[in-house]
Amino acid sequence: MRNIITKLSHKVEDKIICYLTIKVGEAQIGYSAFKDLDGKYISGNIILYPIGKGEKIRGKTLIITSMVTDVNPNTDLTSITYTINDNDIKTVTKEVESNNSSIYYTTYLKFE
Repeated sequence: MRNIITKLSHKVEDKIICYLTIKVGEAQIGYSAFKDLDGKYISGNIILYPIGKGEKIRGKTLIITSMVTDVNPNTDLTSITYTINDNDIKTVTKEVESNNSSIYYTTYLKFE
């Protein structure tokens, strides 16, 4: 299984809470997990998860792991999109090595 490593940064504003959403595309299925900045483990479908206010999270990094499995018979392409406050910050797209296999995404998301 391939592991795709991505490093992202996101500029934050002091009084604004950052909400993280992770979307799997290409009609594939996926699962994500990370340890939030308070030490709590979060897993599953991540939709509008509150990371924290800008002044609290600035300078910190989330390490997000996701596994996407190819279940779409029309393509071996997978994609994962990281969204903060309804703004897409990055989409990563890769093909799986073989039909019906999985791909592992490791993403470092730094808040600046």
